Amino acid sequence: KPCGILLTARDISLRIEADAKLKESEEKYRHLVENISVGMLIFQNFKIVFANKKLCQLLDYSFEELLAMSNPFEIVHPDDQEMVLEKNLKHFDGKAVEETYPFRVIDKQGKVKWVESTNTLINWKGVTAALNFFIDITEKVNSKRKMDKITKQLVQAQKLESIGSLASGLAHDFNNFLSIILGNIELAEISSGKGDNAGQFFDEARE
Repeated sequence: KPCGILLTARDISLRIEADAKLKESEEKYRHLVENISVGMLIFQNFKIVFANKKLCQLLDYSFEELLAMSNPFEIVHPDDQEMVLEKNLKHFDGKAVEETYPFRVIDKQGKVKWVESTNTLINWKGVTAALNFFIDITEKVNSKRKMDKITKQLVQAQKLESIGSLASGLAHDFNNFLSIILGNIELAEISSGKGDNAGQFFDEARE
């Protein structure tokens, strides 16, 4: 019959402390990622495996909708898809490619927006993945376009002003020539005799 109980104990204080610190670190990291002012996306094996709240707001998709996309490149504007895909493939192959570049995206409502993307490779759950940061530069691009349009209009206005000045000068000079001609016709009429038939020719010249 049992005559007692044998207990063994192991000090796990360090493990508990380490786990607590890890949990605290993860909470800080999660808070940072979710509240960062730029969109953040992790792309792996042609799938979106993570997206933060800012990116969801930018694209107007929920976190679940982004992860469920069979083709994540559908958020990229059709005219920019080939360029973005090519840069991503080169990046994964370790080839030289600019880390930051602009392109257009289309949100859930079909609205086109300009973003500036910065990419870097990371290890995500043991597999290579691309960490992407997105900054919304739509307003900046639109402002530049407006400024370019205004500048173009200003240049056009300056050209028209120059043409107007030239035309005004030509009209003034031409008016001077006509005044001389009309004056000579008047003098010719005075100089001709009353019975002279040249009067009708002077009238035609004046007309």
